[in-house]
Amino acid sequence: SLLDSHRGFLQLYKGKILITFIMEFLSVASATDIEKMRELFENLNGDDIELNTIIETLYEQNMMDSVSIFLITGFLLFVTGLYINISSDNKLINLRKIKKGYFVPKGGLFKYISCPNFFGEILEWFGFTLMTFNIGSLSFFIWTCCNLIPRGLAHHSWYKNKFNEYPKERKAILPFLI
Repeated sequence: SLLDSHRGFLQLYKGKILITFIMEFLSVASATDIEKMRELFENLNGDDIELNTIIETLYEQNMMDSVSIFLITGFLLFVTGLYINISSDNKLINLRKIKKGYFVPKGGLFKYISCPNFFGEILEWFGFTLMTFNIGSLSFFIWTCCNLIPRGLAHHSWYKNKFNEYPKERKAILPFLI
């Protein structure tokens, strides 16, 4: 319908403005500014990324048959990312329970990357984007990458500087790549 096409255009336009703003903002922002921006972004886009958008998108556009592979793949990526995120966070939390100070995390994806919790969150939102197929979830995925990849690179650099025995083959956030 005409209303649906206007709504889609406005979402696309909003997403383009948001992505442009994010790129400009990241070039001059401090870590605190980025965190405040993340909270604002989540609040403004909350209604765009609710789980019911999965069903709305698929049924309103009558795409259930042709997109089911995206729904299934997206769901599997989301659940895998959620597991990686939670299990990696738990490993980090448990390091502090042993004794005070900083330690090199080991086990799980920590064998390959410094920030598997960030990798897991990126994977979650990529999966969610595949499931929902809308500009709101895509912009949230892009924002998550813009937020977590620089943080992961900074954490990786800190680990390498702090620990002489830090594994040289370990990457920052994407196994075998970055």
